[in-house]
Amino acid sequence: MSRYRSVGLAAVSLLVVVLAGVPGCHGGEVAGGASSAVSPSAIAPHAASFQGGRDGADTNDVTALGVATCAGALLGDLNGDGSPGVGDAIAILRIVVGLSPANPLADCDATGATTVSDAIIVLRCVVGLELWPVRELFGPRIVAVVVPEEPVRGVFDITVQALAQDANVTMVRIDCTFNGTTQSIDGGEGTVGFDTGSLAGGTIQQFTVVAVDSYGLTATQTYDITVAGIPPTVSITAPADGANVEGAFDVNVIGRAQEPGATLAKIDVTFGGHTQMIDGAGTADLVGTVQFDSLVDLAAIAAVGPAVVNGQYYVTAVATDSLGTTGQAQIIVTVNNYLLHPENVTALAGQSVRVPILLTDTTNVTGFSMTIVWDASCLTGVSVELGSAVPPGALLLRTWYPGALTVAVAGTTLFSPWDEEILALTFTAGTTTGDTAIWIDPAGSTPLAFADRDFEPIWPLPALAPGTVTIQ
Repeated sequence: MSRYRSVGLAAVSLLVVVLAGVPGCHGGEVAGGASSAVSPSAIAPHAASFQGGRDGADTNDVTALGVATCAGALLGDLNGDGSPGVGDAIAILRIVVGLSPANPLADCDATGATTVSDAIIVLRCVVGLELWPVRELFGPRIVAVVVPEEPVRGVFDITVQALAQDANVTMVRIDCTFNGTTQSIDGGEGTVGFDTGSLAGGTIQQFTVVAVDSYGLTATQTYDITVAGIPPTVSITAPADGANVEGAFDVNVIGRAQEPGATLAKIDVTFGGHTQMIDGAGTADLVGTVQFDSLVDLAAIAAVGPAVVNGQYYVTAVATDSLGTTGQAQIIVTVNNYLLHPENVTALAGQSVRVPILLTDTTNVTGFSMTIVWDASCLTGVSVELGSAVPPGALLLRTWYPGALTVAVAGTTLFSPWDEEILALTFTAGTTTGDTAIWIDPAGSTPLAFADRDFEPIWPLPALAPGTVTIQ
C-alpha cells in the first residue's frame, strides 16, 4: 500500500473516531443510515473535480462605475484558511450528521447536497490525490446599476441587475442602501426608490449595492450621489400673465435662494429666443428688470436676436443659486404690434408660391407705397395683385427690378378693417431647397407710406418684419 493511501486511510479512520465520540452520534452511523466507516475502494478519483476554477474567469470583472468588491470562496475550505485540511473534512461530516448548520462550501461535488463524498474529496486533496482547490466560487456579479447622472432632490429611482456566476447557484436578493435606509430586491433585478429628505444640498451621499447569491456569497458596489439643493423661487411680477405687449416692454422679476447658506447667483429672462441676465449681488434675494423689444425690423434682428411676429409667446425666468440649483417661472404674453410683413410660406422647388403682404391694422387706410426685396436666385417670375383687404377699383402701380418690386396703391374707399392682406406676390420657387427671405425696404426707391381717405399720411408707420419662403 502506498504511503499516500496509508495516510488517507488514517485520516478517514480519525474522522470515524472523532464522529463516534460526538454526543448524539449513535453507533458510528451518519444521518440517513450511511456508515461512517469508509473502505479504501471508496476513495476513488473524483470525476467531477475542477482544477483552479473557471477557465478565463476574472473575479474582479464587475461592470459598473462605483467602487466594487466581490467575495469569492473555495469549495471545501470551511475554515477559510485557503488550504485543505482534516478540520475541513470533519466540519463537512458534522453537517452530514446534523451537528452543524448547512454551508454551501461543503458541497464539493456540486450535487446540491452535503454527503460523506464531499469530505472524502477534501481528504484526497489533503493527501495529494486530487488538485486543490476543488473548485473556486466566484460569487455574484453586479452587471448594471443605473444611478442619476445629475444631482437629485426628493424621490429618485435606481435600477440594479446582478447575475450568479457559479453552477447551480441563483440570485437571492440585492440590498440597496442610501442615507441609512436599506431596501431589498428579490432575485437579481429590480428598481428601488429613495428620498433625499432633509439632506443638505451640495452634499455627496454614498449609495451601496450588495448582491447575495444562494451560496451566501456577495458582491458590493458603492456610488457617490450628489444631493441637489432646495430650488430657489422666482416670479415674474410684470407684465401679468396673458397681458398684451407692444414695442419695447419691461419684465420685472424677483428671486430668492431657499437652500440654507446659498445665495442667488443670477436670473436669466428669455423672450422671443433672446435671453438677458440679471447678475446676483451675493445675497439670497435678487430683484431686477430687463427690457425686450417686440417690434420687428431688420436692424433689431441683428441687435437682439430672432424677431417675433404678432401672437402669443412665453416669457421665462430661471433663477440659479450658488449651488447651481435652478427654479423657473413662466408667463404668456400676446404681442400685438402695428406690423407690416410678408407671411411665412412653404413652396415646392420649381413650383409657384403665393406670398401675402400683411398689415395688422388697416383702419382708415385707402392707399400705400413700398419697396419689396428678395433673393432673385431663389425666387423668380414675380407677379403682383391687390390683397383681399383692398376694395375693388383701387389703382395698382408697380415696377420690377432684379430682386425688387416697387408698388403703389391708391383709392378712395377704406380697406377692410377685418382683413390684413393688402398685397400678394406670386413667384416661381428655385431648385435650391432651404429658407429665403422677403422683406420691405423702408429706404427703397419707393419709400414706405400709408394714406387715409383724405390722402393724408398715416403716422406712425408700422414696424417691419421679414417673411420667409421655405423651399422644399
